[in-house]
Amino acid sequence: YKYAKDYPGLVGRNLTPSGTIEGYQSYSELTIESTSNGLVTYPGEGLFSYGVGQLVTLATTSSPTAEFVNWSIVSGSATLDNPNELKTTFTITADNTTIRANFILREDLIFSDSFEFLD
Repeated sequence: YKYAKDYPGLVGRNLTPSGTIEGYQSYSELTIESTSNGLVTYPGEGLFSYGVGQLVTLATTSSPTAEFVNWSIVSGSATLDNPNELKTTFTITADNTTIRANFILREDLIFSDSFEFLD
């Protein structure tokens, strides 16, 4: 990992004389993406940098034709607090991480109020 400088995840933090961000000695890169028919609304999709140990909030929304399924770790290491919820949090580790919001088209969902057994 690298030393923290000016990057979006730590806006409002003070720079120390050594050029690191107050409270964080290093940072990791976080890539956030989504499958089609959904959108990560906070902090958005793309590449972000956060201080190791920083708590990150993720939020998403689906299109009218899709349902949110879950958040998944594509690479790196992270433990999502609520991977099946539209909004979740996790703590940044020293590993660069990619997280994906997963969606399914509503037409692919099967709903049933009852089950019928066939002989």
